[in-house]
Amino acid sequence: MFNFLWKKKKKAFEPVIDVNVTLKNLQPSWTVDYDMTTWRVSTHHQCDMGTGKLTDKWELQSADRQIFLHYDQSGSGKFTISEKLPIASIEGNIKAYLQENDDAPVRLFYNSTTYYLDKEGEGLMFVNGEGSGLEFIYWDYLDDSRYHFVTLEQWGYNDYEARKGQVVEESQFANLTPPHQA
Repeated sequence: MFNFLWKKKKKAFEPVIDVNVTLKNLQPSWTVDYDMTTWRVSTHHQCDMGTGKLTDKWELQSADRQIFLHYDQSGSGKFTISEKLPIASIEGNIKAYLQENDDAPVRLFYNSTTYYLDKEGEGLMFVNGEGSGLEFIYWDYLDDSRYHFVTLEQWGYNDYEARKGQVVEESQFANLTPPHQA
């Protein structure tokens, strides 16, 4: 009749805090909030930008957009966000210039802004962090603020891509959630 007096009390809920849930440790299937949108991490690649040290590149998907989060752990330690840019939207015929000159111009014009060549080189992208790497050539351009950038990439003889982006702070991201906690 008085069994409730001898029953053990249940422990209060104690949340499990995973100290590895940081922006630098994002993995596929995690979600993260950025710019008032929830994004799902679809892939995590690593790149060797010719230095032997790896940088991280995550593809983030929302309901209607795809962006790329980059982290340069070897150099600046900065995060950047970028998204694909139609190469034809860069003033002049940049694709023809690259093919004719085997090199990129020292400046680009996009959306009424001048971007200046900052870095260039060859790299390897390790898809999902695996394999021997896909070779590519890159040209990074910065505007006068050094905050916004345009990147050109060559993935084959006639395969070019462009991205536009900006430097971001880790504090601009919130609610990093691994799939088992979603």
